[in-house]
Amino acid sequence: MKKHLSTWNSNLKNSTKLDLYDSIKGYYEIEDYLTSIRHFEQRNYFMKMRISNHKLAIETGRYRSQKIEDRLCLFCNQNQVETEEHMLLKYLFNSNLRKERFSKISGTIDTNN
Repeated sequence: MKKHLSTWNSNLKNSTKLDLYDSIKGYYEIEDYLTSIRHFEQRNYFMKMRISNHKLAIETGRYRSQKIEDRLCLFCNQNQVETEEHMLLKYLFNSNLRKERFSKISGTIDTNN
């Protein structure tokens, strides 16, 4: 188990693809959302965002060999790289959708666990 944890930690620190995951994951254990969010599609959405399995410019630009600073959000005028954080927390046009989704998500979390 020690070797596995060491490999996991090393892979996490040496991967540019896992920047978001590394910023929110400090230890090796099952995530609460995997058991507390009952709705499959919502749980799947969170999982895909965490492991960068999506179509945001930060990820798609990787396969077009774009520099990170060229992976700007095409949907707003904030001149920011289209990252997971930008789309989930900062993208202005998502503000109403974000409020709606976060309230739905918070309603699906089982706080009895």
